[in-house]
Amino acid sequence: MGENVAVIPLGIFDLLRTGRDGVGRRDERTVLFFGRMSPYKGLETLAAAAPRIAERVPNLRLVIAGRPLPGYEVPVVSPLANGGTCEWRVGHIADDEMCELFERAAVVVVPYVTASQSGVVSTAYGFRKPVVATSVGGLPEMVVDGVTGRVVAPGDPDALAAAIGDLLLDAEERGRMSERIRQKEEGELAWPRLADMTIGVYQRALGG
Repeated sequence: MGENVAVIPLGIFDLLRTGRDGVGRRDERTVLFFGRMSPYKGLETLAAAAPRIAERVPNLRLVIAGRPLPGYEVPVVSPLANGGTCEWRVGHIADDEMCELFERAAVVVVPYVTASQSGVVSTAYGFRKPVVATSVGGLPEMVVDGVTGRVVAPGDPDALAAAIGDLLLDAEERGRMSERIRQKEEGELAWPRLADMTIGVYQRALGG
């Protein structure tokens, strides 16, 4: 890395968690996709993966929440086996509802086809939820495979279904990942540390 380049990671969005007691509350079979719906978000891959997850995970609850980009047609999710359901919450999501969605989720999924970084990952971490992400853009820097979630190839429904299913069926592994997210929140991704890094960049730029 050149001396004129500084890398400061995106911190964990913990503000919405403040004052709430539901950080640990979750539905063991709930998968959450949250955010603006558009072609690059990989919803088509998730829709194709959902029936395969339901075949392994009884009573799967897939929640897809957010506002579609104008002109974007959301994909159809086929009926899910083993008592599985797909719940759409289309439109603006208020803060209280968003908190409830993240609190109840066992796993958050960002199946993006392209990306730079993701505020959804930082929000999921704010509720200490493991994330299944794709290996595009900066997502593998945010989601450490096997540590804070799982990382799979984009556009691969089989790989996405396997990663999500594995986590849903392994509560102990999810617990370990949640603990590692907490450690990151208090360590390398702590806001005071990131603030000091940012101040340091300005001081160097000003010659101080």
